[in-house]
Amino acid sequence: MKKIDWQAAAFSGAAAGVISGLVKLGWENVLPPRTAERNATNPPQRMLEQMGFPKKFTHATYRYSGQDLPWVSYLIHFGFSSTFGALYKIIGEKYPEVKVGQGVPFGLVIWAAFHLGLLPAAGSFIQIRRKIKIRNAVKPAFLIFLFYKKALKSTKN
Repeated sequence: MKKIDWQAAAFSGAAAGVISGLVKLGWENVLPPRTAERNATNPPQRMLEQMGFPKKFTHATYRYSGQDLPWVSYLIHFGFSSTFGALYKIIGEKYPEVKVGQGVPFGLVIWAAFHLGLLPAAGSFIQIRRKIKIRNAVKPAFLIFLFYKKALKSTKN
């Protein structure tokens, strides 16, 4: 039985989580496109407000390239993705079946659990977000999974 380097697993998983957070951030900005109403209070800000954090904190920004950017939202966003990246790597070391499909099923399960389950149930999505039909959110994720699966298959040949 091989010895698992838990620290390396956590570090590499967190690093991969940051990369996936960048992908997810790009995805969220185009599917569906962000509107001013949708950005007024984003889901991480709303969630923190529900937990009792003041709006002054949840809507704190920094200025970059002439834009006010929500650093608290980014902290939550990248904290989430790096935490689950690390958990994926750590759990995958102990239970290799978690790594099936190069982590795509794991990522889709985490996404669905939070974005289709917990966050809507807690009311953490702003009203415009509730108007988006679940099938419209699932279709692109499923298409990416099929494309990814096909790409994996072609690299193995």
